[in-house]
Amino acid sequence: MIIEADENRVYNDIILYMGKVYVVDKSGIIFWIKCSSFKLVQSSPSLNNDDSKKRLVESHGSLFVVEMYFRRTGINTCKLVMDTSVFKIDEESSRWLRVVDLGDVLFVLGKDLNFSLSANDYYGFEENCIYFGLLGRTARYSLNDPGFKYVEDIFSALSNFVQF
Repeated sequence: MIIEADENRVYNDIILYMGKVYVVDKSGIIFWIKCSSFKLVQSSPSLNNDDSKKRLVESHGSLFVVEMYFRRTGINTCKLVMDTSVFKIDEESSRWLRVVDLGDVLFVLGKDLNFSLSANDYYGFEENCIYFGLLGRTARYSLNDPGFKYVEDIFSALSNFVQF
């Protein structure tokens, strides 16, 4: 489905994947941009329309959407609770599949760049986790044990590459 650009649509992320530029909007619909006309071509159904931030990550030839939603546990508290889900599109059925195990892969979500790594190749990283910046610190969300934890700044080797 080709659609005109919508000034009211909010896009959460953009990625170059398989030679095309893809965007994801706040409802989780992925579009690719037809460069000749700058029209959007819908390539996925809606995921949902909540307030979660959606990020695009490529890993081993597949495109993933990471949803992250933070909420405070009370009115006057600084304690945050985080809900995170990982999805990928099933190309045959055009349905979203929830991913609960990334294997030895981990995702790094940066301010301007998201990518995947093999945990076996990088000392200090844990598999099946999502690393991201939160309140000026590095945090890790494990798909094995939901909830985020602050971790040591293990990105020093990547500091010239990733800025949180």
